[in-house]
Amino acid sequence: MIFIDDIHELCSKENKKQSSALNLLISQLDRTEDAEIYMIGSTSAPERVDMSLKRSGRFDKEILIENPNEEARTCIMKKLLEDVSCDMKGREAEISSSTAGFVAADLVGLVKEAALQCVLRCGGQPIVVEEQKQPIKQ
Repeated sequence: MIFIDDIHELCSKENKKQSSALNLLISQLDRTEDAEIYMIGSTSAPERVDMSLKRSGRFDKEILIENPNEEARTCIMKKLLEDVSCDMKGREAEISSSTAGFVAADLVGLVKEAALQCVLRCGGQPIVVEEQKQPIKQ
């Protein structure tokens, strides 16, 4: 199994400079048609992936994974905060309602940034987060 993250960066239909990488990848995919090799590519920009990669025998199946809904973001926040000493525990649903459009990686970044701000503001001492009434911007 081979996994290529952000495949649109490697094989973008807009970037002609990457055509040698695209041609090499297509050539290798065509040679391995009968082999038991699974190639998976991920992208946050499927519209930028070159159409030649989507032909049969190459990357011929697409699976769309939607952004997590509010309930899923609450579960993600609970998991992220379970080993963190902070006053946000018990407020995961409130935080999740302010983070529409966030994916798990965005929530990880949010928790890390909050922890960093805590350390910078008070030298590592616990602080109380003020009420947040505005949606959090990405």
